Amino acid sequence: MAQTTIASSRVGALTEDTRTDLNANFTELYNATFNGIAPVAVTGSTVTLAEGTHSNRVTTLSRAAGIAVTLPAATGTGDVYELVVITTVTSNTTTITTDGSDTLQGQAWVLSDTSAAVLAYDAAGTATTITMDGTTQGGYVGHRIRLVDIATGKWHVTMMGKATGTEATPFS
Repeated sequence: MAQTTIASSRVGALTEDTRTDLNANFTELYNATFNGIAPVAVTGSTVTLAEGTHSNRVTTLSRAAGIAVTLPAATGTGDVYELVVITTVTSNTTTITTDGSDTLQGQAWVLSDTSAAVLAYDAAGTATTITMDGTTQGGYVGHRIRLVDIATGKWHVTMMGKATGTEATPFS
């Protein structure tokens, strides 16, 4: 989303000072919302997400042979990790795993290629791994995974994407 000016000099009801203040406040809000920084690009076979590098910003996943993504320990920080697949997985898998003791709760929403139906899968609060295989479990360009550190030992996940063939849960 591009930043725009919300009060131009043609607005007759605002003084120049008010217009300047309004645009400055909008710019501050825009930068706070989107951090004013580019996404983190991941192209290697493994990545361990870190609070200072990956939290509260977009991380792109771009490797056709898959990526093993490891989450930091959930401690209830409220940090958001937004992952977007920008290269479809064509061999192996892309996995997102907790530190081993943390669990995932939330859902994956996928668009079926055969019926154009939307299918939902529940992580049920016991899953520790998300697997995207490039077919039945998703992992196509545009697949979006949002993970929120909601409490000690708990991640909330929302996934949106598509799957093909005989669709299956990405959670285990």
